[in-house]
Amino acid sequence: MRILVAILNPRFGGIPKRIALVSEGVMGEGGMVSAVVPNGSDEAKYLLLSAGIPTEALTYDLLIPTKLELTNKEMALWMLMFQAFPTLLIREITRQQAEIVHVNGLCGIRAFTAAKIAGKRVIWHIVSANYPKFLVWIWRRVFSRAADITFFVSETTARFYVGRQSLRRSERIIFEAVDTDESSKERIRPIDIEESRSELHIGKEGNGN
Repeated sequence: MRILVAILNPRFGGIPKRIALVSEGVMGEGGMVSAVVPNGSDEAKYLLLSAGIPTEALTYDLLIPTKLELTNKEMALWMLMFQAFPTLLIREITRQQAEIVHVNGLCGIRAFTAAKIAGKRVIWHIVSANYPKFLVWIWRRVFSRAADITFFVSETTARFYVGRQSLRRSERIIFEAVDTDESSKERIRPIDIEESRSELHIGKEGNGN
């Protein structure tokens, strides 16, 4: 089984880290995992390569619609880029002979389009709920219907995209894994807990874990 992971929004590091951890198990069972990231995503590329995942950086101008509201200019630029970028991914999917394309986040619309044009199965991992409503509306009514399987990382995330509708048979809520050893109370400095409480306006009765 050949899986190509498309990470088009690697700014925060969470997606590459999850891919690195999950891919260890997939490759341990004989699967083959590779990845594509935007050119300039050096940290994400290094993390994936360090995990033994062949990673290609594709060149394109990165414009990610993460704001709740887009200006008309930003919307037009995003849609124009949407028309061009799938061509690069189609070539990479074909070159790597991928059987499954693992798409991450709503910005993965481009990767999804490329995968379907190339005739590949798609796993879509929805990881955040901070995109403009018009993109969520388009995703739900057009793109999500054609995904082979969709994972939401939380119930809150699922509700943001699905609203009051029921999840489809192909949709699942799979919570993100947490390394309890790394995040245990014993490994967190008291000053970090106090600063976090202050920033979040949580009193002493709040849970610092």
